[in-house]
Amino acid sequence: MTTLRHLHRRQLGGLTLLAALAITPSAATAQTKALEAAEFAHGAAYRIYLGGARVAKAQLEVTKTGAKYRTSFNLTAGGIVKWFYKATIRTIATGAQAANGAWAPALFTFRSRIDKKSYKFDLAYSDVGPRSVEATPPFSPRPWQLDPAKQIGALDPNSTAMRILFRANGEKVCKRKFDIYDGRRRYTIMLTKELRREKKLGDLLVDCVGIWKRTAGFKPKYMKLPGHEFKVQFHLRDDGVTWPVRAWAATSWGDVTAVIRKK
Repeated sequence: MTTLRHLHRRQLGGLTLLAALAITPSAATAQTKALEAAEFAHGAAYRIYLGGARVAKAQLEVTKTGAKYRTSFNLTAGGIVKWFYKATIRTIATGAQAANGAWAPALFTFRSRIDKKSYKFDLAYSDVGPRSVEATPPFSPRPWQLDPAKQIGALDPNSTAMRILFRANGEKVCKRKFDIYDGRRRYTIMLTKELRREKKLGDLLVDCVGIWKRTAGFKPKYMKLPGHEFKVQFHLRDDGVTWPVRAWAATSWGDVTAVIRKK
């Protein structure tokens, strides 16, 4: 029953891999087609299980029009958890893709409500990176608190999803690194190796091993902890987009699994 409270405190943390949170490359022509597409819109629903019991549901929506993009992620308590807590988390990112393929966020918003407590913040960007964070209620000052303006090179969780979905030409599915700043903390997601690939009902699926690791902005005692290993399965679409369909990891509460919901 502590899972959503934990997510609330850590502001999505490793679950971003669906949004992330959730990739052998396909033909370069297909990748280029996806990267240069004038219009792209896709969404998927996920069910999240803890130790075999359903605890939440999630929705990932992505829209790309020319260079501009918008991506949203919604997490809602479900299954046995909603008997005890009413909980929702919603994040949205907007921005644009530069001519060199880099993703340039403009604004990342976070909204959550657990029982009667609500929390929100906005992470605004300048041309060079994160600029400022406005939170309600305000963040409590901490010695390890990060200055947003110094987090250059890190993307917000939702913009990281765009990097995961739209691989650059020649970029291997399971050999990538993502530097993330969520408005309070900074962490890294690394896809380290490919486990297997298979064709299933005509779809090419690739399983990867990844590591989620704290970088900065956490309490010192947490910074000493090792990274968390996870596995993620991607669908390599014909248009070059790499879409997450399943992710799973072992935690102190039991195995957590996120699975795309079939229509």
